[in-house]
Amino acid sequence: MDIIKKLSLYKAIPIVTVTEQKTAQELFKYLKKNSLPVVEITLRDSRVKKALKNLDLDNILLGIGTIKNLSDIDTAIDAKANFGVSPGLNIELSEYAESKNFLLIPGVDTASEVMQALSYGHKLLKFFPAEYSGGIEKLKAFNSVFPEAKFIPTGGINLSNMKSYLELDNVVAVGSSALISINDFKENNLDLLNKNLETLKKI
Repeated sequence: MDIIKKLSLYKAIPIVTVTEQKTAQELFKYLKKNSLPVVEITLRDSRVKKALKNLDLDNILLGIGTIKNLSDIDTAIDAKANFGVSPGLNIELSEYAESKNFLLIPGVDTASEVMQALSYGHKLLKFFPAEYSGGIEKLKAFNSVFPEAKFIPTGGINLSNMKSYLELDNVVAVGSSALISINDFKENNLDLLNKNLETLKKI
């Protein structure tokens, strides 16, 4: 099963910033136990790169987010990530990722950027920031013009609005930082997290 099919099956990608390797490994186990073996770990903290070293992915579909330069792509590859996510579109990153045979999902929010991304060879795009860039109506408009493009909306996505996004033909999955609070996870406050994942299963 390819990555797009897996993401479509999982529906939502928890987006987290993990600064300790132990926390990452425990999170992987928790997500697998709850039938959501996918996560995007963002490079928003200098400690993340150290936490990513020598991880046992344990059949987790791992994405590395906030990729902004070539070194970030190298970090993702070294972590044996399945894909990388960038907040924007950059030809240098696209070409480098292609040369490394690494799936990069660039961020777009305009028709011009979608056209550029498609011309660079990308078929799966991050629509970001979704709720502040036209949301569902804009994605509907994109679908009529760019039927070949698939999207992962991210930015302002939560359990109250993700169903509407997932119903769109051109949406593979959504990315959401609202699913998993790392602070709650580290402190073993799992009631809300468990409730969130149970709600997701019903969407």
